[in-house]
Amino acid sequence: MQPMEILRFYRECLARAFTGKFFLIEKWSGGLGLLAVVATKFAPIPERWDGMILDDLPLYFFLLIFLSTVFLGFITAPYSIYKEEREKAFLLQKAREPKLKVFVGDTDGTREYTGLTNQTIGGMRLTTSIYAKTHSAVSLVVTNIGETRAESCTACLIWFERLDGEAAGEVELFEPILLPWDFTDTEEQLRCSIDPNTSKRVWIADVNHNGWLWLMRETERLPPNYQHIFGGTGRYRAIIQISDGDSLSIQTKVEITCTGNEDDNSYLGGVASISILEQASPSL
Repeated sequence: MQPMEILRFYRECLARAFTGKFFLIEKWSGGLGLLAVVATKFAPIPERWDGMILDDLPLYFFLLIFLSTVFLGFITAPYSIYKEEREKAFLLQKAREPKLKVFVGDTDGTREYTGLTNQTIGGMRLTTSIYAKTHSAVSLVVTNIGETRAESCTACLIWFERLDGEAAGEVELFEPILLPWDFTDTEEQLRCSIDPNTSKRVWIADVNHNGWLWLMRETERLPPNYQHIFGGTGRYRAIIQISDGDSLSIQTKVEITCTGNEDDNSYLGGVASISILEQASPSL
């Protein structure tokens, strides 16, 4: 530490030691003086002690308490400064932490495409074999509104229920089911990093031509009892938990509606929609 910094530090300690002490102790001395006046008027005190009690006692009391308080304040000032700086650093760190915001980007299911792109010798590119990877997929958008990257983000289905039909009711899940962050590679993109001020979509389910809504995971990578989530045409409610592993998780309850395609000659897929019912952190 440089000499000027040391001098500035002790000057701050001295300023803290004196700050707010004078008027506080002056009030205490005034109270003692009032008690002294009452004592000299009504108590059997020798006359030669009247002057000492009325004049000297409040003065000596003020000096003693003032100097003692200033000394203690000077001794404890370094710890107070350290505590304040540590609190500032903690608040700054909290302000810079990743903050995830979860919302619906498309209330209607989206049709996502993939294709093969070739480049000619001359440098021109041609995209062929374009086909729909999803029919009417529902998703949530996760945005990092913090100042640092959110590492290892995960999205899990932790609860769902069917609202109508013969199989209506809650379906018990013994463990969360990871959801993908990429519709083209659902098994290798179960975790992701999100930079500040950027967004990623987490994919929940896709509906086929006849209105069957299925979780966007490869069936063989799931346990047998989880290979039939969600099901046929109807309404479903689900809770999606999103976390970056460090800050508090966010749970979002959504309602998903799916129907088949009314055109029997069309194979563009069914129709799905999604809406947010409620949201809480860390849990609903």
